[in-house]
Amino acid sequence: ARFLIARDDAALEPLASESPIMHLAKQTLEELSQDPETRRLARERADAIKLYEMELAASRAQALAEGHAEGEAQGEARGRAEGEARGRAALLLKQLTLRFGPPSQETRARVETATIEQLDAWAERVLTQGSLDEVLG
Repeated sequence: ARFLIARDDAALEPLASESPIMHLAKQTLEELSQDPETRRLARERADAIKLYEMELAASRAQALAEGHAEGEAQGEARGRAEGEARGRAALLLKQLTLRFGPPSQETRARVETATIEQLDAWAERVLTQGSLDEVLG
């Protein structure tokens, strides 16, 4: 492991003197370093690694941006839906109050937590039904 992380001859020399295998490894490395084809292959490999890292970073940045945009769009849609539901609930409560008098806290809670579909159905019934129970039934 020390041989693989050594960066120069000063770091390799003590290792080469420690054992014959390290000496042979240092010699082989020096021979390979002198071969133009091996150096070209090493440069190409280093360039390919840099290109891969750049593409990976760009891909991560793009995925992050897309995820952010998607999350933002979902948040906006959820906010609009919640705002629309609150608006419809407020209007229905006003209609119920005008038609049947002030609603109880239970009725208020039920209307304020209803789905848009349920609020629409109740809003239609408030015009035709004769009692609060019939509207919300």
